[in-house]
Formats: sequence, structure tokens, C-alpha cells
Amino acid sequence: MASRNILANLPLRVVKSISREYQAKFAQAGLGRTWDEVKERLRELRSAGVVVTQGELDPGMCGIAVPLFETTGVVIGSLSVVLPAQHLEAQLLSEITQLLRTASEEVSWALSLRTGRTATSVPPARQRQVPPGARCEETSETAANPAQANGSAQATASLEHAP
Repeated sequence: MASRNILANLPLRVVKSISREYQAKFAQAGLGRTWDEVKERLRELRSAGVVVTQGELDPGMCGIAVPLFETTGVVIGSLSVVLPAQHLEAQLLSEITQLLRTASEEVSWALSLRTGRTATSVPPARQRQVPPGARCEETSETAANPAQANGSAQATASLEHAP
């Protein structure tokens, strides 16, 4: 699942070279048998911005992955969550996807600080509201020092989910 996100966001010339070498594996993974089919499937994955698999690696498990980008737009990896497929409903899929996208932006932003290529000093998630279905909890640091509650304190988003 994660590798599809990476492939979908690599330059086509790179993917073409890989697909030639591993043509049978691309077909087996459902990415296409011909170069035109591979390009179309990768275009679909890029457009969706998320890859969801069920039972691909472990029976009964579902994986959700989003690409991770450098601030220049170059794909550098992916972030994923694996959970029992029986728990995955449309609303939960939507919530997890949004949380993964937010986390991806945050990781990209944090990595950009190390390279000095960040466009803003404020993390992307602090620039917008917490996703629907998530709740913010104060960390022990925030509770101990209310003066930090001006946005510089840490917060965690979590999902409420009944098994």
C-alpha cells in the first residue's frame, strides 16, 4: 500500500524504468500489464491521494496510506495505519485519512525545518481546525502551565471509536 503511494508520485521516467524491470510484479499488484495501464492506474492513485488495501499483507487487516512529500513536492515516503477490516466504516476511513494527511503535512513541515526550506514558522495543523470527529486533549505540559495554552502548547488528536 505504502509503496503504491510512493510510485504514484515519482516522476514517470523513474516509474517506467522500474516497471520494465518488474513488469510481472506490477501486474500482480494490480498496477497494470502495459505501460499505458500502469500510467493510468498511477494517475488514479495520485488523484485519490490515499491508498486503501484490504487483506493484502495480513488477512482481515486493512491498510490506509498517504504520501509524504518534501516541501519541494518530491515524494519521500508515506504514512500508514493498519487496523482490523471489521472496524473500517466510511466515516472512520474519512477521519483516519484526514488525520494521516494532516500528519503528513506536519512531518513534511518538520523535516523542512532541518533543511531550512520551510515557508512558514507555524505548523500546517496549527493554521486550521482539528478534523471532525477528533478531539484535542491537553498534555501534562499544557495542564501544568496554562500560560502556554496560547497555541504553542502541544495537543494530540484522537478518535473516539467503539470496537
